[in-house]
Amino acid sequence: MKQHYVGSNFVTSPAKMPGFDYWETNRLDQVGRLINDRVLFLTFDDWGSDESINKLLYVLKNNHVKATFFA
Repeated sequence: MKQHYVGSNFVTSPAKMPGFDYWETNRLDQVGRLINDRVLFLTFDDWGSDESINKLLYVLKNNHVKATFFA
């Protein structure tokens, strides 16, 4: 978790990030910092259809892109 946590403006208290205290959360927060890794964040307001999701998955797979989806 510590190696991959980027941060969020909504995580402002330990209650929202169990296992970490306030100071750890602030130290780990990298919002607005440039990193060497190539990172892309996509957000969807509407999940879409099976067709559009399959197209997205196809592009991710062909480009060897790891992805995490939160439903």
